Amino acid sequence: ARLWAANHGSNPRVVRAAPTPADTAAGLPGVLVEVLGTYQNLTSRETEGVDLGLNYRVPVTPIGRFTLNSALTYASNIRTNDEKGNVTQLIRNNGDPRVKATGGVSWQWKNWGAGVQERYTSDYGISAAYNSRAGDPWIMEPYWVTNANVAYTFRSGPFRGLRVRVGANNVFDEAPP
Repeated sequence: ARLWAANHGSNPRVVRAAPTPADTAAGLPGVLVEVLGTYQNLTSRETEGVDLGLNYRVPVTPIGRFTLNSALTYASNIRTNDEKGNVTQLIRNNGDPRVKATGGVSWQWKNWGAGVQERYTSDYGISAAYNSRAGDPWIMEPYWVTNANVAYTFRSGPFRGLRVRVGANNVFDEAPP
């Protein structure tokens, strides 16, 4: 309301419907239709680190084919430089952990498939939450989440080519740290 009043009832980036008589009587500008928001990148972000990935497809066995996969991201540096030249280190801040990793195994046999994936996130600080009056940032402890799925692929009939997959995230119902 203050911005609207400061701009004498208008803002070229805000699109509103014509005010109804009730809006006019209440001193309101009309229903908000759209805000023409354009993202402006006012700071630069620099990242340094390593991404590793490994996928291995096991030779076919009598009970099907297994695929092992893993991925790891290690961030050695994440920093922003604002328009005034201030540098902010983001590693372990604002939801930017140093390490993220996944690992899993999938299985396929005839029309059936299944998979289990484990996801790891290392600790990080949350700058918008504090755990003391001294202003210490809240630290999100490292956590693991396990996801699983089962799938069936139709290879003939009217549903040929259709794959139905049912999965569950956080199968062990782990509470957030």
